[in-house]
Amino acid sequence: NRQLDAVYDLSVGYPGSLPQSEMDVLRGIFPEEVHFHIKRYPTSEMPTSDAGLKEWVNDLWQQKERTLIDFYSHRRFTTQPTDGHSQSAINNSLLLALLFWSGLIMVTIYALCTSLYMQVWALVHCSVFLLLSFTSEGIHQLEASWYKNQQVHDKH
Repeated sequence: NRQLDAVYDLSVGYPGSLPQSEMDVLRGIFPEEVHFHIKRYPTSEMPTSDAGLKEWVNDLWQQKERTLIDFYSHRRFTTQPTDGHSQSAINNSLLLALLFWSGLIMVTIYALCTSLYMQVWALVHCSVFLLLSFTSEGIHQLEASWYKNQQVHDKH
């Protein structure tokens, strides 16, 4: 339905130690190195049928498993890196975005600490998301079903 122009396959490998739980992170156990293997698949190269797409994803998943097994035996991704990535300078829009999101986080924390309205708002939203996580497959599935229903409704 033309919502994506590509799918990215991202594999993450940790050649040394890696945290096994959130408690490890709180104890300061972080990976010494992180390796990434990224491959882009344009949608024009992907199957269009549901069955073909399912088979393609399953094949891709098996390939990903082999890539990770190979990574952990050699402690590095063995495929040749490409020169497709170029480091670009930080521009003003990135700095503006950083300033905006940092400011928004600070204002939100302040509002949560000082405003009863914000505390109730946060409690209601957390409760709704918690309820959705136990009664459905999550908010993303709910949104997808709403979108599909809207598409059917718009056709009539």
